[in-house]
Amino acid sequence: MLKILRKEKGFTMIEMMVVLVIIAVLVGAGIKFYTGYIGKSRIDKAKADISTMQAAVESYYAENGQYIGDTNGGDLATIGLSTDMVGIPGTTGATAGKTYVYDQVDTSSYKIYTVASYGGLYVEGTGANGTSEKAGTVTSP
Repeated sequence: MLKILRKEKGFTMIEMMVVLVIIAVLVGAGIKFYTGYIGKSRIDKAKADISTMQAAVESYYAENGQYIGDTNGGDLATIGLSTDMVGIPGTTGATAGKTYVYDQVDTSSYKIYTVASYGGLYVEGTGANGTSEKAGTVTSP
């Protein structure tokens, strides 16, 4: 009698391992791309928020000839800045839970910056004598 040998069909263990390695590499690259994308979008949002705040601060300067002080958080609300988002430096807990800090350097200049860093970068916007600089990234506020 003639025995008919059938060849088993399927994938070998090596083929399965190669496919799994390829999938792992693709997933790893996707995660790295995604986290970079999220970080960039947070920086872009912070720049837009700071630009909006700068417009309010510059409007106050145009009317009063000086920038609003940073000793009383309530003063920030008078120019339309959300005290839930913006804190003032120098007092204990003043920036706790806040996203941004308004710091009056002197009566003719200020800076607004993020409390937390995004990948080691802070977003900061400055202004002096009625002119604001476009918000950008810095390594420390």
